[in-house]
Order: sequence, then structure tokens, then C-alpha cells
Amino acid sequence: MKFALLGLDEDALQLARAVTESAEHELAWLCAYEAGPPHLVESLRSVAQSAKVAEDWAVLCEPGAVDAVIVARSGDEDARADALRRLVQQKVPVLAVHPVADSMLVYYELDMIRSETNCVMMPYLPARWHPAAQRIAGWLAPGAEGELGTTEQLVVERHMHDRSKRTVLDHFARDVDLIRSACGEINRIGAMGVGADELAYANLNVHTSGPRGIPVRWSVAPVDQAAEGRISIIGSRGRALLTMPPNGPWKIRLPGKDEPAQAYADWSPPNEAIRRFSRAVTGETPSPDWIDAARSVELAEAVERSLRKGRTLELHFEDFTEEGTFKGTMTSVGCGLLVGGLVLMVMIAVLDTLGVPWLGNWPVLLLGLMGLFLILQLITLSFGKQKKLSGPAIDEDD
Repeated sequence: MKFALLGLDEDALQLARAVTESAEHELAWLCAYEAGPPHLVESLRSVAQSAKVAEDWAVLCEPGAVDAVIVARSGDEDARADALRRLVQQKVPVLAVHPVADSMLVYYELDMIRSETNCVMMPYLPARWHPAAQRIAGWLAPGAEGELGTTEQLVVERHMHDRSKRTVLDHFARDVDLIRSACGEINRIGAMGVGADELAYANLNVHTSGPRGIPVRWSVAPVDQAAEGRISIIGSRGRALLTMPPNGPWKIRLPGKDEPAQAYADWSPPNEAIRRFSRAVTGETPSPDWIDAARSVELAEAVERSLRKGRTLELHFEDFTEEGTFKGTMTSVGCGLLVGGLVLMVMIAVLDTLGVPWLGNWPVLLLGLMGLFLILQLITLSFGKQKKLSGPAIDEDD
């Protein structure tokens, strides 16, 4: 497969390196990478010496130019969202660093376009594929009672140098996908932090739970030994610890064991991602899919709302389709017409008592607006049978 790289960040560089080291693929194009960190730009140039440089990303949409595009995060999210929309509309397969955008609306919009074009889209969320994560998922499976007995709680700690709001939420969006893959869907989420705004995220604590009844606590902590993630699996027979360094083998330490922790050194996240993505392009269902990515971003937004409101939020499932969005808009417009019509009649009555002329045609104007509104309802006939996209929505009073 001929790959192109759009943008540049640490994860995208690793994926590009995996492509160039593969005998089955080639990195054919580079686009908009110069804005990346200087040390990453230098590394990319040494990795992709034979790749062409495209001055405009639109060249990637030309037929036969590339077989797939690796999309990195960008400081200009609007421009990156526009590029993603165009790529998906042109049915160019996309492997996107996650989160590629901060807005869940962008994710669901892209998924609606993807469902119409049948374009392959896969987020780069390799944690759920890791053999250590698969082992944990086996312990947490319904009815399972393995080395730890019955699972009672999951505790995720993320030790970070940079504990700014955006970095914390990005890490949460990635970690919550691993939590969902192991513990099932999430329908309750509560966030707590001390201080205002940025300071609150530097010591953020998030509690989640779902229909399977496994409580999960996710927290941010400063670096004590190394910047890494740690997952404690607390069961009825003891506690196991999984350490997840960003660059290095993951390790599992079981309770009551004198031997050293089991390390998983022979596993490469970018190589696994390229392998799975290639299979998805040839027809296999991607896992995780784009809806998984959208839900993780939506849960990250729920953390912001929960922290702002200071309470736990209940989540429910909603269908996201173009038809559903249109009906919601029409409902709002209909309510506006009814309220506006009542206000208009009161105003006309007042103006009539004051002797203002040219008020006799107001019923025709109101009737015309109502008629136009009813005609717009016929647009629903243009919507074909669409796949419903279920996602968690926040059940709260704004």
C-alpha cells in the first residue's frame, strides 16, 4: 500500500517509521509536516527520504495518488477537520492519531460521512490490542474468575510531566477506550478536581461505572519515577499491577508472586496498527472503529461538564444520523414559530390599538411561514435508510 502522512506528531512519526520498515508498504507522500516540532521533522526526513513532499493536501484526494493517509493532530483543528471531511468524501482510507480533534461533533460528522461513502476510518488506539490489556480484559470478562478472583475495582493512574487541561483530556480520551474495551460501556461519570480550570486538571480524579458494575477510578498524578500509566486490578484474591510506559515494554506484576513482573517486550504498537489497518482496508471490520473514538472524545467532554457542574452525570444512548439532526432542528424551529406567532399576535394587537397602519396582512405572513415550515418537512423523504450511530449523551439540566 502507498501511504501518505498528513501533519506530524510523535505517534504519526512512529506510524510512518512502521510503514517505511515494512516490506509490503511505502510512504509515498508527506504533507504539512513542517509545522511539527523541529526534532520530529528531522527524524521524519531521515525516515522518509524517498517520499515526495506535497505542498497542498488536496493532491492526496486525486485518484490513484495514495492508498491510505496517516493523519496527525494539528494546531489548526478546523483545517484538519476540513481535510478529513474531504478525504472521507473521496473514500481515501484514514488512519488517524487519536484524538485527532477535540470535538465530538467533528467525530460524529465524520462518521456520518463515512457511513455514506463506506470509507475505511480507524483511530490509532493501540492500547486495547496490547497482549497485557487482552489479559486484563480476560480477567474482567463477565463470569470470569481467574488469578485475581472476582474483580472489584479498576484504578488507573496517569503520571505526567505536562498536566495541562488539553494534555490531561487527551490522555483520558485514550485511556477511556482501554477502560471501555475491558469493562464495557460507561453510563455514569463524575469528575473531581481542586482549584480552578487548569489547576483542577492537574489533580483530576474521574470515577466511572457501567452496566457491568465494575467501578473505575482514573486519576492524574505528577511524575514520581517515570511518566507512565499504571492500572491496578483489585480482585477478591489480591491486586495486580500493570505499568504502561510510553516507550518500553508493559509489565504485569501479580499478587503474592516472588518472581519479577512479566514483561511484554516483543510487541510494537505502530506495527500492529499498520497490520490491522491494512486488513481493514481489504474488508475486515476495524477494531476499534470510528464510533469507539467518538465515544471516548464525548466522554472526555463529559469530564469537563461534570467538573464544571460538580456532580456525577448520567449517560444515555442517542442515535446520531442526518435525519435525526434534521428532525431535532425542525423541532426547535417549530417551537420558535409557535412562540414567535404568539408574541407577534400580542404585538399586532398593541400596535393596532395605537393606530399603526399596514397591519392587515399579518395573518397571511404568519400562514406563509407556517406553510413553508410544513413544506420543509418533506425533506425527510430524501433520507434513505441509514445506519444508526449510538453514542453516549449527557442526561443533565443545562
